[in-house]
Amino acid sequence: VYPQKALALTLELLAKSQENNYKKGIGNSYRLLAIASVQARNFVLTKDYIQKAKEIYIELEDESGLADLENTYGSLYIYMGDTINAIGPYRNSYEVYKRLNKVDRVRVAAFNLAYSYSSLPNLDSAKYFLEIAEQLKTKKADVPDFGVTQGLRGKIAFLENDFVHAKQYLQE
Repeated sequence: VYPQKALALTLELLAKSQENNYKKGIGNSYRLLAIASVQARNFVLTKDYIQKAKEIYIELEDESGLADLENTYGSLYIYMGDTINAIGPYRNSYEVYKRLNKVDRVRVAAFNLAYSYSSLPNLDSAKYFLEIAEQLKTKKADVPDFGVTQGLRGKIAFLENDFVHAKQYLQE
């Protein structure tokens, strides 16, 4: 929500993690810096931070961290306007989170897959993963989640020429 504040906190986390030689914290810092860089559209720096985090997560054998990086790769593709190629990394993270039973992260990956699949002509996969994301929601009244989900529902309905439902979902 506040990119400058998030960047400052991440740099602070990186400094403290390096000071204490806390590898997991360093890896997480690089992953968060990759996210900040992708949002700033500095894709070269994003790839550099992803690689640094990846090396640490591999060293730590941190499957969850590697799955988080797959989400970051997916975001990189989205920001580069290549939604279709985001499917692979998002699918990889979905499978790892599912195997590790990280329900909240499965939900995020499912939504990311639904969003990515919504760029393809056949919307069955988009609807399938959107339904999974909805089913895994822990708080049904979570308004930001609801807004994002309904926005995607509206897009899918619109692409299916169901303008009545598209308008309803988007207004909700």
